[in-house]
Amino acid sequence: MSVNSLAPAFVQIRYSTRYGVHKHTIPVKEFVNTEGIGDPGFFGTWDAGAIAGNLMIEDLVDLIVAQVITTTIYDGYTIYTMDSPTADPKPVYEAQLSVAGTVVIDPDIFDKAVQAMYTIRTADFGLFKFTQLDHASGNVFGNVFALAAAEQAIVDYFTNVSNGWAGRDGARPAVFSNQSISLNKRLRRSYHMI
Repeated sequence: MSVNSLAPAFVQIRYSTRYGVHKHTIPVKEFVNTEGIGDPGFFGTWDAGAIAGNLMIEDLVDLIVAQVITTTIYDGYTIYTMDSPTADPKPVYEAQLSVAGTVVIDPDIFDKAVQAMYTIRTADFGLFKFTQLDHASGNVFGNVFALAAAEQAIVDYFTNVSNGWAGRDGARPAVFSNQSISLNKRLRRSYHMI
């Protein structure tokens, strides 16, 4: 994998909020497609093992919905591979989901166009970033260095050596840096907010 590339593989996880449709694009280690023999294939892991592709992704979604609101629905995901850092991505596996968030919030909690970005340093000192859009802010903005338990579980899953998540530098997500909660200017424009 070259720096700032999604090669050799990545996952797009689709979700919808009460304001729009979004997706997470997350780099992973190599993906071996074994769909022809009845399963969705597997990702290589950082402890030199393998994990079923659907298991790694769907376990992550289960962790995410524990910290998003009930109007957020995770719809499905697609796994892509790339033959080289400059090659066109090829979709190799897709699955549908229908998993709702579990958090009930006060109607006065602001979430429209809010983004929560998790930043994790990779083992090679690169950056791994994961962003949740239309995030329930708790009406708190800025940098967060101590996460709530549900959010920490997401970070722990990304950094677990028994998984195959990767930074765009090709290295393992290793050390949590911070979570930044802010308004996303592009979303504000698309939602016609002032």
